Amino acid sequence: MEKRLDASWLSEEGREISEDTLLKMYEVHSEDQISHLDSHYKYRNYYTAILAALLSIFVGGMLQFYKEPFAPALLVLLLCIGVFSWLGKRTTDRYYKRFLESITILAKIENALGLDHSIKTKKSTFDDVLWINDEQLLPDRWVRDRRGRYKKSEEFISDRMNMGDSRNARWTFCIFGIISIILAVLSIFMFLQVHGFLN
Repeated sequence: MEKRLDASWLSEEGREISEDTLLKMYEVHSEDQISHLDSHYKYRNYYTAILAALLSIFVGGMLQFYKEPFAPALLVLLLCIGVFSWLGKRTTDRYYKRFLESITILAKIENALGLDHSIKTKKSTFDDVLWINDEQLLPDRWVRDRRGRYKKSEEFISDRMNMGDSRNARWTFCIFGIISIILAVLSIFMFLQVHGFLN
């Protein structure tokens, strides 16, 4: 059964908020949105650089020292790769989720202000209207994303966490984790063979 409007976030029974307050909230959350997305990119790049460096050190060390008795100590680098992959995913997920939460707040404010419908201004005549076939001020894609299959903002956020930049970051850290496991198995096998345990 569809949720009644008077039980929704936008309700006759709710607290009245002025347009000025909504616009101030819009400004604050717009800045938050940019900040969270910037943090997502920053930490994705930061963790990816660390992981690539650790992987390079491990491969270089193995190529040069795989016959040495201390070579198994290099496996610590693979453990570090696994840990940093997990931390990278957790950190970038957190900031991307905050970014998506900001989007849902902005969308609700835009809806409350009527920006996702046709608008009118104090100007009485319109000599030249840009993109005359658009139905609202906002881009069509934004409005379609809001009025589609999602009944709750959490559904929108959960779905979008598996799309776009978030999906790419998750795959990047997942691949580093898988590579570290594969290299660990191969390295252990090679150490056993080089030191005569498999002969």
